[in-house]
Amino acid sequence: NTREELIQASKLASLGKMAAGISHELNQPLMAVASWIHNAEELMLQSKTDEVSTALSNINNQVHRMIELASHLRVLARQPDLAFTHVDVGEVVTRAISLFSVRQKHDDTDVINNTEAGTIKIISDPLRLEQIVINLLSNSFDAVKNHPNRKICVDIIKNNDETITCAVSDTGPGIPEQILPQLFDPFFTTKEIGAGMGLGLSISYNIAQAEKIW
Repeated sequence: NTREELIQASKLASLGKMAAGISHELNQPLMAVASWIHNAEELMLQSKTDEVSTALSNINNQVHRMIELASHLRVLARQPDLAFTHVDVGEVVTRAISLFSVRQKHDDTDVINNTEAGTIKIISDPLRLEQIVINLLSNSFDAVKNHPNRKICVDIIKNNDETITCAVSDTGPGIPEQILPQLFDPFFTTKEIGAGMGLGLSISYNIAQAEKIW
């Protein structure tokens, strides 16, 4: 029960960090929708029906984009039951990266996703798997923040023994060898006070171990 509560606390902490960025992410399509509505009204007065149809189509696309983003955040924030199913790893990675889109632009960080949707599928709980990727990405963004060459790369490799390797690498300073034994300890962190709870890697490790049982 304590582990489940810590997982949920880490998820909500991650979502809290994203909240300001998400508001900006929603603001852009909202402004576009407002502009297209104005254009559609003007075009209707001019009886340009074809151009009105294009404007409405653009509005529809942006609205669906906002609905998808809001829906995904609600699903990620809630406390789900484990639901093991066939999961497209590429889709999970893409969704996780999309949650950092605002931070990616703000920090001018290049995120390279070498995993294509539909290429690798495993039996897993998609939300738990996504939480692992989110935790790893969050650490990488923090690691490259103060470096001139900010680059993060995600590779999913299918091994000969039918397992997969998820590798999230970055151009940060790396992990000092002396702290490696403590890396997965709960509440251990090298970040400044208030910048991290020291739970991300511990939770990711426990999720991965729980997945092995299934």
